[in-house]
Amino acid sequence: MPTPVPVLHPCAAALVRGEGDMLQDQAYFRRLGVAYDVPGLLGVLRDHKPRSAMPLACHALADLQATEALPVLKALADFSIQDVKATSVLAVARLCGADATDWLTECLVRKGTLKSYVLWALAAVADPRAWPAVQAWSAPLIRKLERKPERPVLSNLVFAIAYIEQVADIYPEAVGLLERFAAVAQTLPPGDLTEFRHFTRLFARSAATTGPAPNWLAQVMAALPSGGGRCQPGPDIGRIGPPDLGARAPGEHDAQ
Repeated sequence: MPTPVPVLHPCAAALVRGEGDMLQDQAYFRRLGVAYDVPGLLGVLRDHKPRSAMPLACHALADLQATEALPVLKALADFSIQDVKATSVLAVARLCGADATDWLTECLVRKGTLKSYVLWALAAVADPRAWPAVQAWSAPLIRKLERKPERPVLSNLVFAIAYIEQVADIYPEAVGLLERFAAVAQTLPPGDLTEFRHFTRLFARSAATTGPAPNWLAQVMAALPSGGGRCQPGPDIGRIGPPDLGARAPGEHDAQ
């Protein structure tokens, strides 16, 4: 029998780009007079010109598995343009997988980085070693949300929850955070949870499953007074790992 293909976590699946995306990128850079190759795309990032093309250049370098671009991509994590900050961090995660964990956790506390996208990268990689950093970042926000539910705080937690649910079978404290967050979520209007339905399994759209729910999900559901409410498991229970991101060893180019 063929080996089952690992199912990507929703936040990792959202980073997958296909052949059609690459063809569109090639046409875009051709119109700009930029070669769709590693030297050409690196030139866009190094020269900061055209600035509007920098985010797509980050994506394209990850598509091309250009590990030699890692130093340049990492240097853009605190760039002045939000989209560049976001795409550079995600590109590093796509290129390195779990090997990016230490750098990503540093970005989580570094001034000037876009924290929600750093958390997206951490959730896509899902390396358990990042748990202390994600816990330290998310626990105060969950406490704040418990005192006064507010949408800005909620938005900042989307990818933290996406990460936490993937390590909850490893760290019991993670289950506790999920239980607390799910309890608050039950009091919120459904529209406030839209992003969570897209990027987490705890709030996935479908209540159907292809197998037994993982231990963490069963514990969270059992802790809710109404038996789960809006927290429903999705059909794609599993965990993302570096091979699913198409990661390659960073080698000598992975400078910090």
